[in-house]
Amino acid sequence: MALFRGSFAPRASVFQPCSNAGWRWKYHENPCGSASLIARVDGAAVAHVGGVLGTFWRGVERRSTVQATDHMVHPRWRDGVVAAGLFVRLMDAWIERYCGPHASSLAWGFPSTRDFEIGRRRLRHPYESLGPVEVLVGPIVPVHAGPAGLAASRRRASDEELDELWSRCRASLPMTMDRGAAFLRWRYERHPARRYRFVSVRDAGGVLRGVCLLRGGGLLASDTALLLEWLVDADDEEAERSLLAASGAVAHGEGCDSLAVWLAPWQRGTQRIRRLGYRAVPTTLRHAARSWDPHTTLADLREGCAWSLGDVDFL
Repeated sequence: MALFRGSFAPRASVFQPCSNAGWRWKYHENPCGSASLIARVDGAAVAHVGGVLGTFWRGVERRSTVQATDHMVHPRWRDGVVAAGLFVRLMDAWIERYCGPHASSLAWGFPSTRDFEIGRRRLRHPYESLGPVEVLVGPIVPVHAGPAGLAASRRRASDEELDELWSRCRASLPMTMDRGAAFLRWRYERHPARRYRFVSVRDAGGVLRGVCLLRGGGLLASDTALLLEWLVDADDEEAERSLLAASGAVAHGEGCDSLAVWLAPWQRGTQRIRRLGYRAVPTTLRHAARSWDPHTTLADLREGCAWSLGDVDFL
C-alpha cells in the first residue's frame, strides 16, 4: 500500500486500492499461486513487479500462463528505469522466475507504451502487440429468447454446473484462458472491493445454458455495463439471446443503458451480436504477448484466441 501510494498520484482513472485486502486477494489467494517480486532497500519496498498466474487452454491441452498486472517503482528509484536501473533488474528477475518454457509458456498483458518498450527489450522477440482492444457496444433492447423456453435464473450455479458449461463453451474455442468454476469463484465472488453480478439462464428442465459476469460502468463510460465473461455454447443461439436479454435487465437496474463485450471477430456469436445493433468501439488499451510454446505463435493468438473484458478488469 505504501509503495503504491508513493509511486502514483491519485487519479480517478487509475485503480486506487483502499486496503491490503486487494493485494492479498490478487497475490496470495489466487488458486494458481503468486507471481510477485518486490525490491527492498534497507527493508523498505521500493519497487514491485507482479502478475496473475493462470491456465491457458490450447484445444484439449493445458498450459501455464502469466498476465503482467502491476509495475511500480518509488520516484526516488526511477533513475535508469529504461536503462539498467533497479526496476529493470527486478523485471529481469521476474521474467526469469515466472516466464519461459519451464514456468509460464505464455506471458501477456495490457502494457503502457513505456512498459511495452521495456518488455520488448527484456522479453525479446517475439514479444509483440496483438493489436488494440476493440469491444462491441450496443444499446439495451428487448431480445426475443426463442422457442427454447429459457429464462433468467436466480439459482446459484454449482461448481459442477459451471465446469460443465465451461467445457461446452471451450470446445468451440481454439485457444483461451481458463474460465472454470475455481477461477470464476476466486476472480469474481471473492474480490474484496468490486461488486460483480452473476447472470445466468436455464431451460425449463433447470439445465444451466449460459452465464455472464457483469459490472456496471468502467473502461468506457459510467452508463455502459461490461460483460466481463460470456459463457455460452457457440451453437446455442437461444441461450445467447436469452442471456443478452437477462444481462440487459440487470444492467438497466445498475443505471446503465448499454452493454459492452469483447469478442474476437472469428467467434461464432460475434456477427449475431453485431446484427442486434452492436458496433465495434476502440479503446486505448494495447494488448501484447510472448509465447515460449512452439505450437502457439503470436499469429495463432491474434487469429484464434478468445480473451475477455475480465482480463482487462485486473488493471
